Amino acid sequence: RHELGINVEDIPLEGFRFLTRFHYWAADTVTYGNGVECPWGEHEIDYVLFVRYDDERNGPLKLNLNEEEVSDHEYVSLQRLKECLYDPDKALRMQTHDTNRK
Repeated sequence: RHELGINVEDIPLEGFRFLTRFHYWAADTVTYGNGVECPWGEHEIDYVLFVRYDDERNGPLKLNLNEEEVSDHEYVSLQRLKECLYDPDKALRMQTHDTNRK
């Protein structure tokens, strides 16, 4: 709920499918510059979860984005997701998109 602000009642927990997790680390270069001595930043394990949501049956999913965590989001069809996963240029964009946080 923290980043996307989705109410837990809107998507049942059993609807989520675990895909993978990744180690993410980023120095706070916005505050401290690009030097080696950045005392603060992010260092976390992030999980990639998939869920199918039927907006025709349930109505649009309501998001309340945390702007300090999310700079952009996109709903994609299954076909678009496959294109992004198998196109090296688009896949790279998806993998590095998380580093563009505010």
